Amino acid sequence: MKSILISSPGRCGMHWVADVLGDLLPLKKVKTRRRQDFRFLAQGAIMLTHDPITYFPFAAKEFKTIVVVRDPRDVVVSAAYYWMAKPPADRDTLQRFWGMDEVPGDMNFDKILDILKLRGHNPLWWQAYLTTELPHFCIRYEDMWDHPRWTVSKALSFLAKEATEERIEQALRKQYKRRFLDKGRRLGQEDVNDHYRKGIIGDWENYFTEEENRAFCQRWSDVMEVLGYAVCDGMPFVW
Repeated sequence: MKSILISSPGRCGMHWVADVLGDLLPLKKVKTRRRQDFRFLAQGAIMLTHDPITYFPFAAKEFKTIVVVRDPRDVVVSAAYYWMAKPPADRDTLQRFWGMDEVPGDMNFDKILDILKLRGHNPLWWQAYLTTELPHFCIRYEDMWDHPRWTVSKALSFLAKEATEERIEQALRKQYKRRFLDKGRRLGQEDVNDHYRKGIIGDWENYFTEEENRAFCQRWSDVMEVLGYAVCDGMPFVW
């Protein structure tokens, strides 16, 4: 079968989706994320990138494309924790995600969070998604938690593949176990030092004031509506 290209702005469960699909299909996950590398990879792989899918005009022919998204406000909170633990190592990454040329010496979590509340996380990705015409299937993080079997089944249909409900359930349980249960945690138990810090939906409410939320939703209203996070008087809800 064709290789799969999975694109995500980050902190949306891209590796989770890739690992579930990898358990169900004879494909190997490839962690390279530089778009210039993708032309040279063999068929039969799940390739991951945080680059906008508009960077891959050849993807419709070469790959089946999936995007993985999440409520942009939850992305901001998760990204702030991630970048606090792993500050960008190069200027290109720092510019892309923080809009800076270098990391100030006094940077802390609150300052990173404030930057992302203003910028959004990986704004190039969000903006490109509004204009892309590349055929793709969109998976929302919230649907992976609330309707996991249905979401995976729909993704398999897009890929022209199928699996029994039992196999899908086994793949989902395996990845949940690996990410949380094997570490002595359950969903919602926080570990700020773990890549899967908390995993809950709506954690943004603990970090955004009402004014910050309204300003963020107004700035990113087009993106949120396209992704299914409808905005009503500046206060989004998931369809």
